[in-house]
Amino acid sequence: MSFEFETYTIKKLQANILDYRIGQPLTKNGVIELFDAIRGTSSASDYQVGITCDIDRREGEHDADFLAVINCSDVEDANELEKFAHTKGYYTGLLSGNAHKSESIYLYIFKR
Repeated sequence: MSFEFETYTIKKLQANILDYRIGQPLTKNGVIELFDAIRGTSSASDYQVGITCDIDRREGEHDADFLAVINCSDVEDANELEKFAHTKGYYTGLLSGNAHKSESIYLYIFKR
């Protein structure tokens, strides 16, 4: 299983921290490495990870700029990756891995 690194904004990242390119396949551990690089020395629990089918709508609902969006290809993979992020200390809300819509394939991260 691999996930497509779809988009990210460089805020705290320096170009040389990660050698990931948009569209490059990532493993579960690769996604967490990306999230860890984004948060730097901050606690993982300071960052929220979630799943959506509509990135723009969800950014508006959270009133946040997403720092990375991962295209998981299907909802099952998105749920598995969100659960994995939760085990790594990222905040995922009360129920992680509970997306039901087949279109909910985008995993996102932002600073809470």
